Amino acid sequence: MAPDIFNEQEWDTDLDDEEEGLDTGPPFRGLYRSICDKHGCHPNSYFVRHIEEKELRMKHRGFTKQESTALGEILRSIICVDTLDLEDNWLRNVGCKQLCKMLSDNDNIHEMDLSQNQLGMEAANHLSRMLKSNQSLQSLSLSANGFEDNIAAILAEALEDCRLKRLRLSKNQFGDRTGTILGSVLAANDYIEVLDVSWNMIRGAGTTILAKGLKENIRLRSLDLSWNGLGEKGGIALADALLVNSTLTELDISANRLNNNVAIKFAKVINSNDALQILRLNDNPISTSGAITLITALLNTSNHALEHLGLQGNPVEYEFLRTLRELQTERKVTVTYGTVLRSGNTTQDLGKPAIGPAGPTKPVLIMEENLIINNTKRLQELFTKYYITAAEKGMCNPEELIECLKIMSPGLNMKQLSSVVQSIPRNHHNLIPLRGLFESKDCKIPAR
Repeated sequence: MAPDIFNEQEWDTDLDDEEEGLDTGPPFRGLYRSICDKHGCHPNSYFVRHIEEKELRMKHRGFTKQESTALGEILRSIICVDTLDLEDNWLRNVGCKQLCKMLSDNDNIHEMDLSQNQLGMEAANHLSRMLKSNQSLQSLSLSANGFEDNIAAILAEALEDCRLKRLRLSKNQFGDRTGTILGSVLAANDYIEVLDVSWNMIRGAGTTILAKGLKENIRLRSLDLSWNGLGEKGGIALADALLVNSTLTELDISANRLNNNVAIKFAKVINSNDALQILRLNDNPISTSGAITLITALLNTSNHALEHLGLQGNPVEYEFLRTLRELQTERKVTVTYGTVLRSGNTTQDLGKPAIGPAGPTKPVLIMEENLIINNTKRLQELFTKYYITAAEKGMCNPEELIECLKIMSPGLNMKQLSSVVQSIPRNHHNLIPLRGLFESKDCKIPAR
C-alpha cells in the first residue's frame, strides 16, 4: 500500500518534537545534547533517532555553523558510523573544517559525501590536510561545489598519495589545468579505482595530459569523463592510452563531441585491449559508418573483454543490425544505439522503415522479424503466476507466450507479435519449449 503523504507519521524530518526521547536509549544521545547546549543549537532529531546506525544519510537539511560544529564533535566519539552522506547542507568552509577535524580522530568512517555544500578554497585546504593524514576513508564525493582549477591545485599533492578508492568530482567547473593535475595523480596514485570527473569543462589539451597518466596507472578500474567536451584530440589521446593500459574496465566518454576518427581509434582498442568491459560513447556525433566500424571490430576480435558498448543517440543502419545479430549469436555483448535510419547504405535496405532507438531497457523488441526478449526473468515470473502448468512442464502454447509478452510490453504491434510467435519452432504437440527462454538474462529468437 502506498504511504499516506498527508499522514505526518510517514515523514522522517527535523520537524518532529526536538525534545522527545533525547535522554533515552544509547548514551551518545545525552552526550550529543550536551554538545548542542554548549554550542547553542538544537539537537538534530533525525540524527538522534539514527545515532547508532552504520549509515547516516542526512541530505538537504541545511546545517547552521553551530549544528555542523556539534555534529563534527559528536562524530569523534561515535565509532559505529561507516557511511556519512551530507549532500546539500550548505556546510561551507566552517562545516567542512569541523568534519575534517573529526576525520583526523575517527578512522571508522569509510565513505563520505560532501556534494553541493558550497565549499571553497579554505575547505579545500582542510580536505587536503585531512587526506594526507587519514588512512581509512575510501570514498569521497565533492561533486557540485563550484570547484575551479585552483581548488584542484590545492588538492593535487594530497590526491597523489591518498588512500581513497573512489573519488567523485563531477558537476564542478574544472578545466584543462585540472586535466593536467589529474594526469599526475593517475601516474602517482596506486589506490584510486573509481574516478568520476563528468560534467566539467576539460577539453582536448587537459585530456591529453590526463591520458598520459592513464598509460602509467595500474589501479584505476572506472573512469567517467562524460559531458566535458574532449573533442577529437582528447578522444584519440584516451584511445592511445588504452592501447597501453591493461587495468581499466569501464570508460564513459559520452557527450564529448567525438567523431568518426575517434571511433576508428577505439575500434583498434577493441582489437588489442583485453581488459575493457564497458565502453560508453553515447550522444557523440559518430556517423553510421563509425558505428559499423566499432561493431565490426567486436565481431572480428575473439579475445576482447567488452560486455557493453553504448551508442545511444547515435544513428545506425540496417547493416549495423545485421552485424550486431551475427555478433550476438557468437558471444554475449549488449549494445545500445539510436534510430535505425529509413534507408541503409546497401540496395537491399532501400525503402525499409526507420526504427526508433532500441536497447535492453525495452523488455521485448521485434526487429526484422526477430523476437528479442531482454528480460527473461520477468517472463518466467509471469508464466509462474499465470500459467503454472506450462512453467512446470517447460512447454507452452503460442497463445500463452503472446499473453505474457503483451503484459511485458503493452505497446507491441499485436499483428506483428502474433506472426513472429507463430513462426517460432515447436514440437510435434504444437508447444514451444520454455527452457531456452528462461535460462539466460536475455534471448533472441529468430523466426523460421
